[in-house]
Amino acid sequence: MIAAQIFAGWIFTAGLAQAAEVQIPKEGHAFNPRFSHDGSRLAFELNTYEGGIDLYVVDLSQGHPTASARKISLPMAGSSFSTGNTVAAAPTWHPSGMLIFEGTDGRGVSRLYFWNNTGGQGQRMFQDTEIAGDLS
Repeated sequence: MIAAQIFAGWIFTAGLAQAAEVQIPKEGHAFNPRFSHDGSRLAFELNTYEGGIDLYVVDLSQGHPTASARKISLPMAGSSFSTGNTVAAAPTWHPSGMLIFEGTDGRGVSRLYFWNNTGGQGQRMFQDTEIAGDLS
């Protein structure tokens, strides 16, 4: 079994009597680590101290990082239509490998998003025309 502990800006993963560090990609407080079902990826939230929460994923092999953590961005985040900081939080892994999480792109409305380890941004699970309003 692989476990995670967050301490002083680092995430420590432990498995098979070994420990490894996942370097936090920028200044902030990391929390809410979640391993994928197969243990090949770790998702975690990063409170940026700027009012937003970013979501990161790092690839693992036997509990050790194989690459730098990458930020999962949201559609419209940082665009001229966005009015504030983004939040991408509460990650959970579907058994198929899809990451499902809650997010807001700065407009103040929470929606459900998914990400498929394809390197792109998170995508809305439901459009406003399908299910309107805040889905937090």
